Amino acid sequence: MSEIQSDGVKIDDDATAIGRVEAGRQSRAAESDAASFEPEGSSAAPKVVGDYPAPPKEPAGPSLVQVRRREKKASRRNRKYEAIDSALREIAEARPKDHEEVFRVLENRRIPVANRQPFKGARGWLKGFKQNPHLARGWLSQTWGKLGLPTFARGPKK
Repeated sequence: MSEIQSDGVKIDDDATAIGRVEAGRQSRAAESDAASFEPEGSSAAPKVVGDYPAPPKEPAGPSLVQVRRREKKASRRNRKYEAIDSALREIAEARPKDHEEVFRVLENRRIPVANRQPFKGARGWLKGFKQNPHLARGWLSQTWGKLGLPTFARGPKK
């Protein structure tokens, strides 16, 4: 059962022939559509798909996240925390042996107390350390690390 269509396609099976004929028609239609969208004498114009131009290959500028990161300004530090930081830097030069010694020096120099437990509740550096050594050591370790100060000597203190 071989018939020849007006397109010049031989039909062996009805199903495969319909598929081949449709594919041929679609490819010819796509070629004619692409030719109609292309401007005369300019092959550098962006390709147009349907009614929308193709997206650009590279982004035009920095992303919104990058712009927001650049706009972020350095936050102003509270005077109290600036005083605490400068005192800790001076104490670090003396190479204290343990955390209790650091809190004792902060207490003796009358450095303003940080707004954090246990110091705020106890109203003092050394009192806060005595009430809750675990929280006090945690605060000191965090602050000491943020300032990039040298670590304490490891091991038991004699």
